[in-house]
Amino acid sequence: MAVAQAAFDAQQQDAMSASLAEGTAALEQGEAQFEADKAKAFAEAEQEQSAANAEAQRQQQEALAQARADISAEQQSTLQAQSAAV
Repeated sequence: MAVAQAAFDAQQQDAMSASLAEGTAALEQGEAQFEADKAKAFAEAEQEQSAANAEAQRQQQEALAQARADISAEQQSTLQAQSAAV
């Protein structure tokens, strides 16, 4: 029985190798596509993060400028009120 199995395996070796090669090629192609998609997703996420950081920085600078303007206006108002009281 083992001899018959070995003979069958030897006879079918080329067909099995060809079948395995197709599956291996498909697997490698799928892996390459996965890696390409992953790299694209990371690049897009980095761009989105960079844009979000830039927007947050702009908003923070805007809020800081507004706070400084408010403080300056309040200082002027206080100085005028003090001058008027004297």
